[in-house]
Amino acid sequence: MSVTRLRDSLRLAAAAALVLAAPAAASAQMEFHYQYGKLTGPFSGESTYTSILTLQHAGQWSHGDSFFFIDLLNDGGGDGFNEKNAYGEWYPTLSIGKLAGRSIEAGPLRDVAVIGGINFDIDAHLLSHTLFQRLHLTVP
Repeated sequence: MSVTRLRDSLRLAAAAALVLAAPAAASAQMEFHYQYGKLTGPFSGESTYTSILTLQHAGQWSHGDSFFFIDLLNDGGGDGFNEKNAYGEWYPTLSIGKLAGRSIEAGPLRDVAVIGGINFDIDAHLLSHTLFQRLHLTVP
């Protein structure tokens, strides 16, 4: 996958996140983390000081919730790995019960949700998609 196509996909995913979450946001938490330390490159074995800035967001909205994080890395090395990189994951969730406007209750089951996942890595030219479900259970 080309870097241009990956960037276009990331822009589309960011726009979708804003459209889905902004109008009906109920609650959210955003965090920034900064880490600095010496990491060893997995391919070269070279150890370099690496900066990692993480943006993390978790929020709920009227039809589910959303979680994403993006790591911005810069190791200052010259081995071709993580010199300047971005890695991230986004998991928007749609609650079947909230979409239907009623609770789903069957024994310990309280709700079923559909989760879509997007993972990307600029350095590795990776863009992957996942789709799975989550069961909300009440356990005594």
